[in-house]
This record gives sequence, structure tokens and C-alpha cells, in this order.
Amino acid sequence: MSNKPISLFECIITINRLKLLKNLIRHAHRLAHQIDLAPPLKKIGINEKDPHRHVLIREKINNLLPIAERATHIAKVRTVIRTKEQDLSDDLKLKNAEYDIFINYDVVSKDGPSVHHFDLVLDTLDRTIGVFREIRFRRITDFPIWLIAFILRIPITIIEYMGFDTKSNVVEKVLSFVIQAIWLIALGIISAYFGNKSELIQTAIDNLKTLK
Repeated sequence: MSNKPISLFECIITINRLKLLKNLIRHAHRLAHQIDLAPPLKKIGINEKDPHRHVLIREKINNLLPIAERATHIAKVRTVIRTKEQDLSDDLKLKNAEYDIFINYDVVSKDGPSVHHFDLVLDTLDRTIGVFREIRFRRITDFPIWLIAFILRIPITIIEYMGFDTKSNVVEKVLSFVIQAIWLIALGIISAYFGNKSELIQTAIDNLKTLK
């Protein structure tokens, strides 16, 4: 598994796919306490009148289960459940068993304890979605920092492209000028919004003039 940070785009895609998986599972089991929360099949790309719709739902679920498995691994959400099942060698004995709710989805979704396991699957998806929403929020709030860093990098990239030594004083002066210019623009926006603060702008301009 790659340790590469998750991008904002990947967060959005993963959240949407996990939500789709939740709705497909709701339609697949059609349990009374959850089916009303699912959108119509046509909104998730399946014709409600198609006689093979159950097969199509199953195919889509199988396509999305590996994505859910990877997402829970990234989110560090537990997916292994412990249960007791009949010992085939002795009808009077129960044995302990462990299943992964996504890897062994067909096993844990069998009739019998399906309502309990159904809720476990949806709860796990909800926890994973919550983690990815938090990551998405951090990526959105990081965007202004990334944008400023990108803008500050542009003059240095141009200087590098022109063949100049980026370790010289020229780079430091250019970077200083860019920061001063951004500060001047920010002051202008603040002044326009909160009122005239000409003394602050004049101070910034004087600072710019000191650059040589």
C-alpha cells in the first residue's frame, strides 16, 4: 500500500463510491429499517424494471467492495468480526470464526444473522466516510497554503528556466518582492472591505520602495 498522501480529488471520489456502495447494499437486502433511505435504482444507474436488476446490483457491489476494503485500511477502521457458527464435525458444538465484512461479504450477508451483519457493514462504511470527510476538509483548508506556495515558486521556476543560480541573492530579492506584493494586495482588499486604511497601504508601498 502506498504511503502517498490522499488528494482532495481522491477523497471526493472515495466518499461518493462508498455512499453508492451503501445504497446498493440497501437495495440488495431491502431491509425495512434501511430501504427507505436508499434512492431509486434509476438514480444509481439500474433500471427498476430490468428482470436482471439483482444481478446488476450484485455486480456493482462486487466492483466496489475492493475500494471499500482499501478505504477502511487507509482510515484504519476495523472490518474483522468475530462470531460463532455450527461446527460441521459436531452438531452440538459451536466454533469461533472470524470474517472480514468486505473480503467475506458473501459469507456475512447470508440469511440468518444478516440484519446484524448488514448493520455492521453500513456502520463501517459510515465510519470510513467520516474519516475521508475529515481528510477532505483538511485538503480544502490546505489549498490556500498550497496556492501561496505555488505563486511564490513561480518566479524561482522562471529564474531556474533562464539558467540563473537560484542560490544567489537575486532569488531572495525576488521572493521578498513577491511577498511584499501579496501583502500589498491583501491590504488593498482589506481596506476596500473594512474602509480606508491608507496609512497601512502607504507603509507597505514604502517597504516595497526599499527593495533594491
